[in-house]
Amino acid sequence: MRLFKAFKMALLGIWSNKFRVLLSIFGVVIGVFAVIALSAISLGVKDTVMKQMGGLGAEQIMVMPGRVLKDGGGV
Repeated sequence: MRLFKAFKMALLGIWSNKFRVLLSIFGVVIGVFAVIALSAISLGVKDTVMKQMGGLGAEQIMVMPGRVLKDGGGV
């Protein structure tokens, strides 16, 4: 019986605050859309970069540990 009463109170709260519920739903929809859009953009950028790097050839790139020098000369 408590579950039914809680459900009834929840529906009453939703019914009395229609604008708040509408804004909450709108916020959730915008948030989900933003996450999906950003993940799609990041995957597209990743694929583009990987294609461009693949065009250079793997043997062309060498990464070596070290430090960055400001003046470009000497150690």
